[in-house]
Amino acid sequence: MKVNFSKVAVQMTVEGEPQVVDLQKEAGNIIYSRSGDVATSDFGKKIYYKGSVEVPKELLSSLRELIQQSSWIYPVKKALLDLLTENKKENGTDETNAD
Repeated sequence: MKVNFSKVAVQMTVEGEPQVVDLQKEAGNIIYSRSGDVATSDFGKKIYYKGSVEVPKELLSSLRELIQQSSWIYPVKKALLDLLTENKKENGTDETNAD
């Protein structure tokens, strides 16, 4: 799945539109520095330098765990976790139709 960490829609208030936030460098640094294995750490570098990356399925669980354990505020964590959910599009909207 393709995820763009440089354009993350974060719902910062209860009302109002989500704000698009660039989390590329922060996400890359957190994943790089807090991962417990080489593959995830190297993937953190990829996020840091590229921003928009193809996330391998085998790393999804590790990435979600690192985001959950991070010091980010809840709206940022939720936005990132939503992006790393397989039924979401790159911009964070649901791909499934209600038809």
